[in-house]
Order: sequence, then structure tokens, then C-alpha cells
Amino acid sequence: MKTLFSISILLFLLSSCTENSNILTPEEADIFRQVAYNSLNERSKESIIGDWQSAPVNSGRYHSDRNSNLIIIDSERSIPFILKDKQTELNEDQVLVAVTFNTTDDPLLGPITTIIDRNSRTIIGWVGRL
Repeated sequence: MKTLFSISILLFLLSSCTENSNILTPEEADIFRQVAYNSLNERSKESIIGDWQSAPVNSGRYHSDRNSNLIIIDSERSIPFILKDKQTELNEDQVLVAVTFNTTDDPLLGPITTIIDRNSRTIIGWVGRL
């Protein structure tokens, strides 16, 4: 009985790990913040409110919907974004990362959100600002 219980726990943990394969470690989140921050121009950097090193970082999956590019953060949030290069090819369910910086311009334009390919750690796009 004890062995059966141990095996059940192990199977549960293994299935949980595969379902959450897009969860970032704190070290990975720091790397993505740095990549996103380094991509900003000086004016954008100066407009950031608070410490950019604590900006929210979310991992999600790519989805294409009627000529729109979306990052699906969880089952309830999908964020449309603009590709940096129209020639960029993305695969359905490819893992992407969104880094969001709050700025002094948020009331007018919204925050700066950068979309990064998780594997190559390169900027592939941004969420549009008004």
C-alpha cells in the first residue's frame, strides 16, 4: 500500500511538471527582464516607474488567430502583439515570454510590453501602445 501511494505521488508530480513546462525560474525571469530592458531606447527607459528589475515576467504560448499574433498567458488571458519582423515564423504553441514595464505614460499609452522567444532569448515583438 505504501509503494502504491508513493508511485501515485510520483506520477502526479511528473504530470504536473510537463503541464507547467512554461514556468520560469527566478534566474530566467531576470535574464528576460535584462533582454527586454536592453531593447528599449533611452526615453522609454527614463519613463519606467519603479525598479525595472522587478517588472512582471509571464511565460505563455503563441497562437495565431485571424491574422493576429497572440501570447496566451493562461487559460483566461491572451494578449495580441505586433511582430518586430514580419518574416518571423512562429509555431503554434511555441513558448514566448512577455515582460511588462509600467511607465509614466501608462494613462495615455499603456505599459511597455516586450515579447521574447524563450529559446533564442531574442525580441520578436511588442504589444501595441496607443
